[in-house]
Amino acid sequence: MKFIISIFFMIAFANANQFEQKELQLFNTTEETSTIKIGSLTLGQSGIVLHTFKNKKSIILTNAIVIKSNEQNSTIKFVESNILAQDALPLTNVKPSNDDIFILNHLSTTSLLISPNFEANQRISNAYYKNNFINIDIFAAWLKVNNTPLPSKEDIMTFAASNHIGTIFIQVASKLYIVDAISFKVLQTRDIKIKDKKEEVPFFSNVQNITKNVFAWFSPSKIENYKEYYTNLIGINNDSK
Repeated sequence: MKFIISIFFMIAFANANQFEQKELQLFNTTEETSTIKIGSLTLGQSGIVLHTFKNKKSIILTNAIVIKSNEQNSTIKFVESNILAQDALPLTNVKPSNDDIFILNHLSTTSLLISPNFEANQRISNAYYKNNFINIDIFAAWLKVNNTPLPSKEDIMTFAASNHIGTIFIQVASKLYIVDAISFKVLQTRDIKIKDKKEEVPFFSNVQNITKNVFAWFSPSKIENYKEYYTNLIGINNDSK
């Protein structure tokens, strides 16, 4: 058992650099895309574009997602996201240019962990101890306030944006999926077997009785199949037991 846990920790450490934050200058910039001098990235990795004015003050212009990557360079696409929607921040008409910096993996170590039970929650939290996992009860309480017993992709992305979360960890059966919060693409998949087969819905949490809105007559009142629901949510055909 100790050997298995050690192996899982080693895998987590070996893949840590994939989520390391890097600052990269833009070039070949157009209205929609730009190129950065780093290769072999995973499609769907995201970051922010930072513009620095002559007075040395900086502002976030937009989010961007990796859409192409070869051994030398990668192409990013600028995307709109409510992660930048902050009333206290001024708006700007400045567009990304070759002088700007792309911060790859911005907020990637601030994460939300969706798991079926206590054992899965603890094992993953311990293995990725360098990540700052937002308390899952906060998300569950948010769903409860919004009468949402079945969290949709949009619900997760909205919550992630408002809480500055960069990655979503979703444990399903023997698989752990690490999902980018901006692109909602699976960045990494790990094998991790959990002895406890219990599946709490919508996920493991201390918040109970998340009910649907009284006017949502035709919508489901709870997740009937945990595995099927979350694999469909992230677009994965999961045959693991």
